Amino acid sequence: MTLAPATRDDDRPGRRESLELRAVGIAPVRLLFVELDGRVYVAPSQGSAAWFTASVREGQCETRKPGEAWTSAATRLVGPDGSHPSLPGEFDRKYGAGTWSRYFGGRSTILELTRLRAGLSVSDPDRIRGEFDALAESYDATVAGHAIDAYLKSQVTRLSVAALRDHDPLLELGSGTGIHTLPLLAAGHSVLAVDISDRMLDQLRRHAEASGASRSLRTRAGRVGELPQVLGDLPGSSIGGAFSAFGAIDVEGDLDAAVTELSRIIRPGGRLAFTSLNRPGWTPMLWDLAGFRLRSAGSRLRREVPPGAVRYPLRLFPRSAADWDRLLARGFRRHSAQALSCLAPPFDSERLVRFLGAEGAARAKSLDARLVTRRGALRSAEWLFLVYERSPSGATTRAGGPTHD
Repeated sequence: MTLAPATRDDDRPGRRESLELRAVGIAPVRLLFVELDGRVYVAPSQGSAAWFTASVREGQCETRKPGEAWTSAATRLVGPDGSHPSLPGEFDRKYGAGTWSRYFGGRSTILELTRLRAGLSVSDPDRIRGEFDALAESYDATVAGHAIDAYLKSQVTRLSVAALRDHDPLLELGSGTGIHTLPLLAAGHSVLAVDISDRMLDQLRRHAEASGASRSLRTRAGRVGELPQVLGDLPGSSIGGAFSAFGAIDVEGDLDAAVTELSRIIRPGGRLAFTSLNRPGWTPMLWDLAGFRLRSAGSRLRREVPPGAVRYPLRLFPRSAADWDRLLARGFRRHSAQALSCLAPPFDSERLVRFLGAEGAARAKSLDARLVTRRGALRSAEWLFLVYERSPSGATTRAGGPTHD
C-alpha cells in the first residue's frame, strides 16, 4: 500500500512514521509499518501490489527510514492469524484506532522484513520459496486461464496416472497446490506431498479436504535438494512410486543426495516419473528466434539458465534424457521417455489461442499427439516426461520401453 491519507487520529507527532521500500524493477513506495522483535512488518492495502509480489518473488528488497540510507532486507510471508496475531493491534496502537480494519482489513498475508548484513544476499532456495509463496493463492486460476500451460499439465496428469498405476504409496516432489496430486488421489493412491512452499501446501490441503481425499494425503515442507533431511525417517523401500512435475527438480543444480535418497526409499521395481525441462529443446529455441528473443534461445543450450533468461524468474538446470540416464544410473533404469509437446510455444499467448480458435486448437493437438511419438521428438520438446524403474540390484541397463530418441 502507498501511505494512506492522514486522519485526525494520525495528526499527532510521530503517528505517520513511514518506511520506503523498493523491489527489483519497482519504483519505491512509502508504507506504514510496525516493528516487533527486531523485524519490520508491512502489507498492501488491497489486492496484490507490484512491490509486494516482487519482494516475495525475489526474497529480498531494500528499505529506508527518513534520514537513513537504503539497507537490504530478506522477505518472508506471514499471517496475522496464528504466527503473529498481535499485528493488527500493533498497527492500531501506532497509527490510531481503526487503522488495521480501514487499510488492511481482510488481509491474510503480511510481509516480514529482516535486515541483511552488508554483503549478504538471499539464497536460491529462499528465492524459490518466495516465488511459490507469492503464487500460491492465484496459482490455480492462473493455470486455468493459460490454455497452453493447462494443455501441458493435462498431458502430465494423463501420463502420470497411467505410469504410476499399482505403485503405492506415492511420493510427490513439488506438489504445489495439487493440480496433479488430486488426480492421483482420485485414482486411489495415498500420497506424501513435499513442497518448498508452506503456502502451496496450505492450498493443497484445502483442495484435498474439499474433494474428500484428505485421509490419503500427508504433506511435508522441504525442497528436493534436502530430501535426506525431509524424508530421513522413512523406512527403506517404503515408497512404491515417486512423481514430480514442472519445477521442483529443475531448480536444483546438485541432485546427487536426492538420487541417493530416492534409491533408498523406492522399492525395487518401483517407479520414478517426472517432467524435465529439456536441453536443448529445438522447438522453444525456434519460437524464441522467431520472436527475436536471442538471449532466451542461447540460454537453452546451457546446463545452467540464469533467472529470467527463459520465462521463469528462477535459476534453472535443463537436462536431456541422456543426462538423466547418467544421473540415475546408480539405482534406476529408464522405462520410457516421451516429449510432452513438439508444437507448444515457450510462452502462453492469448493472441495465438484466439487465432487458432477451438477447431484450430483441436487440429494442433491432434498433430502434436502424432509428432511426440516420432523419432527426434525428445530433442525437440521443451518438456519431457520420463519414467524410470528402481533396479532390483542397482543394475544400470536400460529397460526396453518406448523412448522415441
